[in-house]
Amino acid sequence: WEKYAYTDASGVYAITGLLSGTYYLKFDPPYGTDYLTEYYNNKFTLAEADGVSVALGSVVTGIDAALEIGGKIAGRVTAALGEAPLQDVYVYVYTSTASTDDVAYDYTDASGIYTITGLLSGTYYLKFYPSYGTDYLTEYYNNKFTLAEADGVGVALGGVVTGVDAALDMGGKITGQVTAAVGGAPVDDVYVWAYTSTTSTSWEEYANTDASGVYTITDLLSGTYYLKFDPPYGTGYLTEYYNDKR
Repeated sequence: WEKYAYTDASGVYAITGLLSGTYYLKFDPPYGTDYLTEYYNNKFTLAEADGVSVALGSVVTGIDAALEIGGKIAGRVTAALGEAPLQDVYVYVYTSTASTDDVAYDYTDASGIYTITGLLSGTYYLKFYPSYGTDYLTEYYNNKFTLAEADGVGVALGGVVTGVDAALDMGGKITGQVTAAVGGAPVDDVYVWAYTSTTSTSWEEYANTDASGVYTITDLLSGTYYLKFDPPYGTGYLTEYYNDKR
């Protein structure tokens, strides 16, 4: 931006000190007010904004904005087993099942409640991302495990869509101990990678061994996994796959 101002208690603003030229205005409401960001003249992107021409020494008046209240999505996140509320689950919102960036987010409170605000009219796809170390699985609405499968939630300006809930499953675990083949001493800080096939190019989950050589891989979906044991650089130990494979 080149210049900015704040509105006063009457909603009035004045941007000063402008060179001659054409300017494009963004109206950015305070966080938490539920109003949508808008561009002049009643546009929702800068690319669509109407220009305002200014000359040195002149005052252009009447450049007003009437802000819309955005749509909302609200729900509750619980454990699938026992239905206990889950706190600090991040809820991310996407505009398509192929999106790479979220457009809004919130996280659950102690009651498992979240509210996503400031949404334009449209269909949204939700990701429920639990806190690291809780053993709960990431999930997409409605009880799906990938964004591509997620059900959409339709939202209108000013509307509130409630009951968009999630019940998160606990993932499976794999645990074991890594030791030296000669002498049986535990090996610390070995990375243990879990793959979904013997031709996988990327791992699904991982863990490190502790001082006792023990590791636990968590958050696993049902299935068969293939493990790689990757020792720290410089220790002289060879990388190995389960069960004693090279």
